Amino acid sequence: MADSVPTTMTLHEAEAAGAPGVSNLKRWLASARGLTSAATRAKVHAVAAANGVRQGGESLLMGAALAAANVELKTGLDVRNVPIDAVAGGLGILGGVALAHTEAGTDLRNMGGAALAVFSFRKTQNFLAEKKRAKGQTPGFEVHGDDDEAFQPHGDIGEDPIVRAAGFL
Repeated sequence: MADSVPTTMTLHEAEAAGAPGVSNLKRWLASARGLTSAATRAKVHAVAAANGVRQGGESLLMGAALAAANVELKTGLDVRNVPIDAVAGGLGILGGVALAHTEAGTDLRNMGGAALAVFSFRKTQNFLAEKKRAKGQTPGFEVHGDDDEAFQPHGDIGEDPIVRAAGFL
């Protein structure tokens, strides 16, 4: 008879058998492991915030690199009709998959996603702007209105009127 009494029982087995007080026991074990403490919850949020800052930094770096390439390359981000932002995005994601077991894999995936976001923005903007121009309308991002005479490419809006007036002194 003594052999038929189990010497160990898991919490799951006790719960399945309908033993009283199992939920209290589960709460006690969770608190003993620190899963319900405020410090543990704060740590989870701090880690999430740090990861968000890290991912944001990676996105900013990729955006800055693509902006620099767009300015410096004669054809912008489309080199020989190949969108380098899309290529960078694809390579980043594939690199992230290949290095999935490392921290660098996460970084590559994040940067690949940022590059693909730039590609998507650029191509969608061009497509929608062409549709609007075909209807005889001006896309909202283009300069138009009273400032047309003062607008110069590359942000040069002409001579400052104060400097011009000072030249007569």
